[in-house]
Amino acid sequence: MQQIDLQHILKSGLIHLYVLGLASPQERARVEEWKRRYPELHRIIEEVRTGLSQKLASALDARLALASEPPSDR
Repeated sequence: MQQIDLQHILKSGLIHLYVLGLASPQERARVEEWKRRYPELHRIIEEVRTGLSQKLASALDARLALASEPPSDR
């Protein structure tokens, strides 16, 4: 994959939308085409998916920790 292509793809934000299931049908088709043209994009998509999953898990853990704290006296 050419560096300029990779930068364009990553800056587009479509990979994140695709991973989150928020991409429109046209955007999904574009990402699928990129995946056919650039097989190494599969690895990048998995890295994004893993990163987003880890961030979500951390956010949920923090939210649960806050929810389990007793109310403070004011």
